Amino acid sequence: MRLPAVLATLPVQVAVLVAQLEVLAPAIADYDRRIAEAFASQAHAALFESLPGAGEQLAPRLLVAFGPDRARYASALQLQQYSGIATVQEQSGNTKITHRCWHCPRFLRQSFHKFAGCVVPRSRWAKAYYDEQIERRKPRHRVLRALACKWQ
Repeated sequence: MRLPAVLATLPVQVAVLVAQLEVLAPAIADYDRRIAEAFASQAHAALFESLPGAGEQLAPRLLVAFGPDRARYASALQLQQYSGIATVQEQSGNTKITHRCWHCPRFLRQSFHKFAGCVVPRSRWAKAYYDEQIERRKPRHRVLRALACKWQ
């Protein structure tokens, strides 16, 4: 049960947040425009635009993730490990655990994770893989990380 004093302050908080968003909206629009211009000027922009589900938000993020030097990663595994999409295995005696990577560029890991989620409804093989793993009762985020590994 909420106290009347708490409820009375909520409209004020909402009004303050709306005022802040109204001030930020033009700056965010300017950032979006500049990102779109910078992305369009890149040599490989069309490649990343063609990825299913990438769209205007994820295509620039993926282009930045791979960078201008495609030889930077000798293998997909190196990119998977650097981006934090690959799992990490630790062993001590007879105990072996597998978990996601904690020490990685989080924005990079998030970019691939989000892309995997966006590609599921737009790619038949990705949807088939996703559905199969979900039917096996694998956790959704684990399935998305595995799907991101496959795309990498």
